[in-house]
Amino acid sequence: MPNYEDLFRDRVVRPNLEARGAVVVLVPKTRYGRSGVSDLLACYCGHFIAIECKSPQGGSYGLTPTQSDFLESVRKADGYTVVARTWEEVERVLDAIDRSEY
Repeated sequence: MPNYEDLFRDRVVRPNLEARGAVVVLVPKTRYGRSGVSDLLACYCGHFIAIECKSPQGGSYGLTPTQSDFLESVRKADGYTVVARTWEEVERVLDAIDRSEY
């Protein structure tokens, strides 16, 4: 059964990103992939965004060290990162890109 983060990613974040015109890639969790890669990778108006979906309750569902490292590597490469507990957190980044604040 899918957990909250999977449902939030698949039913809220991904479709809303695509509705805004983003190209979105869901990164499957396999033993062959790079550990810590964000749940969704998106390109929006030419900007790379790594999105890590988390439960709104927080608690033990925080970032792992490998997730933090991946997000930091994206920021160092001038990409954008979001640890999303709500759609509004993602939307703020997209709106800022639209206003050319990023």
